[in-house]
Amino acid sequence: MKIYIDEAGGFVHLSSGSQSYSLVLALAIPSSAEGELFYEFLRLRDSWPRQAIEIKGSSLNETQAAQVIQLVSRYDVLVNFFTVDMVMHDDQVVEAFKNRLLMATRRRSTRPL
Repeated sequence: MKIYIDEAGGFVHLSSGSQSYSLVLALAIPSSAEGELFYEFLRLRDSWPRQAIEIKGSSLNETQAAQVIQLVSRYDVLVNFFTVDMVMHDDQVVEAFKNRLLMATRRRSTRPL
């Protein structure tokens, strides 16, 4: 099993403005499916006009996002994400969230399977 974790957003409090989301996403892929899934993803990416090495979710249009979701759904993967609207929380709340997320990640990554 391979686990990939990525984040998006600044995770800093914004005092005003419209919504500003920050997100942490974890993708767990069985080792037996990883090679084929990555191969299929690269084939999909190569069919898009912009073929950057790192694909930013914010750069995908609705059709491309749907293609990625459809591809991943064909495999026995687990996707889990946490999101927070940074406008709604002050620095203390944000720091507490980060610490809880860190501790939960440590507990899960160090326990025996």
